[in-house]
Formats: sequence, C-alpha cells, structure tokens
Amino acid sequence: MIGASAHEYLQIIGLILYSYMWVEMEAVALKSGNQQGEYFDEAKLQAARFFTQLSA
Repeated sequence: MIGASAHEYLQIIGLILYSYMWVEMEAVALKSGNQQGEYFDEAKLQAARFFTQLSA
C-alpha cells in the first residue's frame, strides 16, 4: 500500500513546483528592462494570475 499513498504526495509536490515556476516567471516579467516587450510581460502576468487562481 505504499505506492497508493505516494500519489497524493506527488500531486502536492507537482503543485508546489508548478507554482514556484510561475513565481519565477512573474519575477522576470516584473523586472524593468525586459527585452520581450511590455505586452508580453502583461500577458505573462495575466496568465500567472489565471493559473494561480485556478490551482487555489
């Protein structure tokens, strides 16, 4: 039965790592002087807000 209980832990770790990646992407988008442009940064922030609200 050890394998059955690992499923929930893997889901939690996946959610934590996925959230961490979005936080890192938000930090890059918020940095001034980003080369990809203002519209790209705003779209990245909107996507981050959407996915963090979805997983909450």
